[in-house]
Amino acid sequence: MNEWRDAARAGRFGPASRAGFVPAVIVPEVAAATGPLMANGSGRIEIVTANGRRVLVDRDVDVEALIRVVQALERLT
Repeated sequence: MNEWRDAARAGRFGPASRAGFVPAVIVPEVAAATGPLMANGSGRIEIVTANGRRVLVDRDVDVEALIRVVQALERLT
C-alpha cells in the first residue's frame, strides 16, 4: 500500500486531477460469504478506476506493472 501511495504522489499514475467531490453510490447489501475465510489476511486490494474497471491485486503486486495496467484501463472507454 505504501508503494502505491508513493507512486501516486510521485505522479506515476498520470496527471493529478483537481480536488473535488466524488459521487457516492448506495448499493444493495450483499449476502455474507458462505465459503471459508482466509485467516492469514491475504492483503488483497480492489482498485476501481474512474471508468468503472476493477483490478484485484495482492500485497506482492509489482507497482510499476500495476501503474501500467491502471493507465491502460483508464484509457479504455
